[in-house]
Amino acid sequence: MPNLFSSAIHHVDYDEYHHRLYVTFRGTRRAGSGQAPGRSYVYYGVPKDEYLAMMQSRSPGAYFNDHIKDHYTVRQSASY
Repeated sequence: MPNLFSSAIHHVDYDEYHHRLYVTFRGTRRAGSGQAPGRSYVYYGVPKDEYLAMMQSRSPGAYFNDHIKDHYTVRQSASY
């Protein structure tokens, strides 16, 4: 996974074969232990160019909200 600098997204992975985007959001801060990962989701049918555009975006969180969230089928998943 390439580096992702986002205040909203903790981790992203992409399955090119199945066109699935795996996103884990940032959670809440824990005293003395930093920030814990938040909830994880799988977005289905996301084209590779959409994933690449998000990763190259100046604000991946904003790109996600504008182009992916509410545009693809999604399921909450266990953290990966």
